[in-house]
Amino acid sequence: MAPSSTAPPTEVPDDEPGFARGLSIRVKLFLFVEGLLAIATIAYSIATYREMRGSAIAAASTRIEGIATQWATLFDLGRDG
Repeated sequence: MAPSSTAPPTEVPDDEPGFARGLSIRVKLFLFVEGLLAIATIAYSIATYREMRGSAIAAASTRIEGIATQWATLFDLGRDG
């Protein structure tokens, strides 16, 4: 007698939790690399923003100090004259 074809199909146990279940290794690798790239881009953007903000504050402070010095000199000349 021939073997019965009603046996359940063999299934490979899927131990991976979450959305990665059923994705191919190529898709998983792509998502992993893109995730790392996104993290690196965000970190670089934050560092650049902080550096530019610090530079802008330093430039504004220098400019304000210069203007204050000019006003002080102007008022000293007006008092002496």
